[in-house]
Amino acid sequence: MKQLSSGALLILIGLVRKVAIADVLAGEVDKVFVAPGDCTSVELMRAIFFFALQIYGDFAGYSDIARGTSRMLGIELMENFNHPYFATNITTFWRRWHISLSSWLRDYLYIPLGGNRGPTWFVYRNLFLTMLLGGLWHGAGWNFVIWGGLHGVGLAIHKLWVAKRTVPNRPNLGSITAIGKALLSWMLTMALVGFAWIFFRASDFGSACEILSGIVMFRGGLQLKLLLMPVGMTLLLLFIDIPQYVSRDHTVMLRWPWVVRGLVYVGFVFALLILGVETNVSFIYFQF
Repeated sequence: MKQLSSGALLILIGLVRKVAIADVLAGEVDKVFVAPGDCTSVELMRAIFFFALQIYGDFAGYSDIARGTSRMLGIELMENFNHPYFATNITTFWRRWHISLSSWLRDYLYIPLGGNRGPTWFVYRNLFLTMLLGGLWHGAGWNFVIWGGLHGVGLAIHKLWVAKRTVPNRPNLGSITAIGKALLSWMLTMALVGFAWIFFRASDFGSACEILSGIVMFRGGLQLKLLLMPVGMTLLLLFIDIPQYVSRDHTVMLRWPWVVRGLVYVGFVFALLILGVETNVSFIYFQF
């Protein structure tokens, strides 16, 4: 009974992430990336943010549905996403993002290239080449090469920073400083991830450059009404992810009072009915 209930909950959460979040955002993202030259700077930045939510909802939703279905059949699959957008460095991001792919890149590219063995610069080279080849695996285009290269450079810089970091001989500055450092690290990590998503989503290198130039030019001014949908989608995703992240349990809702659970389940179903689009949006990963 426990397997059935937890499996059904994973399927429901997966459907919300896929249908009520990823599929809804797909249309908004497509409109901008098809003709970036016709969009304002705010619309371009909004589309990049939307794609970050879309690809996470799409991949994580697919994983949740697969895990939930297999669990109901008595088969336990590995956890493939562990809230990567809460990561405070790029290394942790890749330990939480698409874990099966990250493990494959480590076992079949990074380690055969030499891994952590050899001179220090060899290790950084291996990290860069691994992500570069991982980008090419997604597609033979300069945009995927740059996407992989950006993550490779980020991983190498973080590894270098960790190796050079020393603990200062001074008293603890308090939790506020620690929180501030963690927040800054998170912002830098998400800035790199979001910037790299531009090249991942763009149809080609030229389109990515057009998007970047449109953002830098800041054309069209600020349109506050465009921020309503990003806030709503973010809150919906955080409502799912924060309890899971804090409890380290993807089915933590099963431990909530039955009244709260009932309201949440009804809310999820309404979200699927109201936000679910009529068109059939295939999973992003099916194209790779």
